[in-house]
Amino acid sequence: MKSLTKIENLFDRFIRIIAHLASFLFLGVMLIVCLEIFMRYFLNRPLTWVVEVAEFTLLYISFLGIAWLLREEGHVKIEMLLTFLSSKGQAFLNFITSIIGAATCLTMVAYGTQATWIAYHIGRTTRTAMMVKQWPLLIIMPIGFFLLFVQFLRRTRDYYKEWRLLQGKGE
Repeated sequence: MKSLTKIENLFDRFIRIIAHLASFLFLGVMLIVCLEIFMRYFLNRPLTWVVEVAEFTLLYISFLGIAWLLREEGHVKIEMLLTFLSSKGQAFLNFITSIIGAATCLTMVAYGTQATWIAYHIGRTTRTAMMVKQWPLLIIMPIGFFLLFVQFLRRTRDYYKEWRLLQGKGE
């Protein structure tokens, strides 16, 4: 049990670090977009690569921060429904939605890994000005979904414990 806690602490630290990385990437996107605006409107020398780099970076930002956001319970919820339920009902509904989330993420890991492998294997590139290989862009998806899957499993366990505890109290 102690080693599981250590692993969970390492996982928490890891997703916090990559969430910080996503924040720095966001700052970088903001700076290059500001640079693009300056170059385009003040120097009349637009940078052709900024939009593409910003698009690719936003993809990475989304998938780097997704597991941390779930850990912080920051994803969108329909709280209006939850307010009508008892604490036990809320825990049970969160338990069920966590199972569904974990299953969905695992499916996305499989499909994302397959798409990344195919793009790598055939050497597919983007049909954009930069002609970037697709696999480095795609690989963040199965990685992000895997981290989200692990977080959904943890969430499932926690809500199950809460639900069982509330059942014992007769709530």
